[in-house]
Amino acid sequence: MEVTVAARGMRRWTECEDWVECYTTRHLAHVGEDRYTVLANFGGPGGAIDYHLYARVRVGDEAVVTAVDVEGVAFALDGTVVEVPGAPDDIRWMHLGVINTRRNYRRITVTAPHGLAGLERLVL
Repeated sequence: MEVTVAARGMRRWTECEDWVECYTTRHLAHVGEDRYTVLANFGGPGGAIDYHLYARVRVGDEAVVTAVDVEGVAFALDGTVVEVPGAPDDIRWMHLGVINTRRNYRRITVTAPHGLAGLERLVL
């Protein structure tokens, strides 16, 4: 069952409990020019489901992430702003895209040509 949480358009999978993973810039390792990576926990049910990847960024830094690669699965960058009621005025939530996978750990690599200064966290 897919449910809407926190705001219109922000979704996560629910099956007896909620799964949500947050990775701050401290979790992201610099792996080359403009590229940063983290080993992410896709901790949902055993079957393949859609996980929505979001970025919490500062206003003016909505384009901090220009590409995303998820190890072993197809991913298309979305990059649309999601309105979240109650979010601070200087914060924007960006929907980066959807990852369809089974429960697993997968490496997520983001490209940020100007560094991670405007990115606060990635959220699954």
